[in-house]
Amino acid sequence: MRIKTLCVAGLVVFCGAISACSKKPVLMDNEKFKDVGQIKAEEDIKECMQRAKDQNAIGESRAQKAGYNATRGAAAGAAGGAVTSAIWDRNIGRGVAAGAAGGATSAFIWYFFDREPDEIFRRYVDICLRQKGYQPLGWGVR
Repeated sequence: MRIKTLCVAGLVVFCGAISACSKKPVLMDNEKFKDVGQIKAEEDIKECMQRAKDQNAIGESRAQKAGYNATRGAAAGAAGGAVTSAIWDRNIGRGVAAGAAGGATSAFIWYFFDREPDEIFRRYVDICLRQKGYQPLGWGVR
């Protein structure tokens, strides 16, 4: 029982560490960037990201995305569990249940690795930065 608790605690810490890495705009080293410097550019990025949040420039919430992925994972896991159980001549009901639980869990855990901002949010931030004179190249982990 103690090992299970340690594994769960380790998983929670790991997922929290992964979720701290989020993608942000990467800017071209143009005249605006050279004039203001890295620190001011970072402040402008934060401001544009906050404006996007304030304007609700988010198409699909992370909770909706997590729920959708968990449902999809459960369906795929259930199908895989049924096939595996049928092949190995085991209890198909248990295989479906185990596959669904495993699929939903893995899809939900995968949610913690998905650090890709919503497309509408990214577009809003990119437009905001262009209006300030920057040239966003794309988004990356920083």
